[in-house]
Amino acid sequence: MTLPSELISRLQALKALLDLGDVELASSAAARLQTHREIGNIAQIIECFGAHRYAEAGRLITTVLTEGTRLVRWADPEITLLEAELERLSSDLAEAEAEQADLDHQISRFHAAHHQSLGDRLAKLLRLRLIVRIRAAAADPTKAEEAKEAQQDFDDFQKESTAQEAENARTKWDLSEEEQQELKKLFRSASKKCHPDVVPVEHQAAAAAMFRDLTEAYQTGNLVRVRHLAAQAAAGVFTAAAGASAADQKATLQARIQAVRSALEKVRADLAAVQQSAAYHVMSQHPDWDAYFEIQAAKLDHEIERLSQAVEGSDS
Repeated sequence: MTLPSELISRLQALKALLDLGDVELASSAAARLQTHREIGNIAQIIECFGAHRYAEAGRLITTVLTEGTRLVRWADPEITLLEAELERLSSDLAEAEAEQADLDHQISRFHAAHHQSLGDRLAKLLRLRLIVRIRAAAADPTKAEEAKEAQQDFDDFQKESTAQEAENARTKWDLSEEEQQELKKLFRSASKKCHPDVVPVEHQAAAAAMFRDLTEAYQTGNLVRVRHLAAQAAAGVFTAAAGASAADQKATLQARIQAVRSALEKVRADLAAVQQSAAYHVMSQHPDWDAYFEIQAAKLDHEIERLSQAVEGSDS
């Protein structure tokens, strides 16, 4: 019987611990063989450790390794290390992507709350400012540019308000706290397997499409869709084809590692840029959004009152 490579590595490490006489650590390591206890004499090896029959366990391990690796092709240790490096970097990238997606969602919700709390006041203020400046320009043509700027500000705000309302509806999560935690966990696990910079080159186009779909589903709180995509990614649809030579495997792994490193640097740079934004600064400085919006509302009300008096004064 040919043994799985993971089991071979565990048995070799276990034998090395016994040879060093570290039976305590060896016993702890032997407990990890439980997932393989149905293979050959593995169950008997586990029992030997449980009964402190270390010499017998050592002989059994030697026998199992001798018989189980007889037909196993030698594995290049550099490939194993490269695979471990890719796995670690892929995990780091998934974490960074999840952090960015979560931060983007938080900022979207902050903008939504800002619009809901202050949008009407801002619209009224800009409209009053526009009236004041149009009237000032009518009396003094040198102020025409100020009136033009006020008109542009008002028009831009109207467009932004329409876009913000659409974004509010798109990114509003109708999920319980438990479902939100599941959404975030599934996004992390799925992005680790379907990020286009993580998968083999032959799967990059399909992975990019899935990753875009996954990100959109996350941003909109579509838990059902994220579950489906996470299941697809976990099924190994982007696994590299077998049969390549050791040299080709190493070259492919090195290229993928470099791609993941580059992607990770970009995501971290994007995160840093977001964390320097005005919205993030305000949001992080004022965790109690309602209290912050109340203060801003009072300031806007004061300015609205001043402009209203100016408009009324020009009417009289």
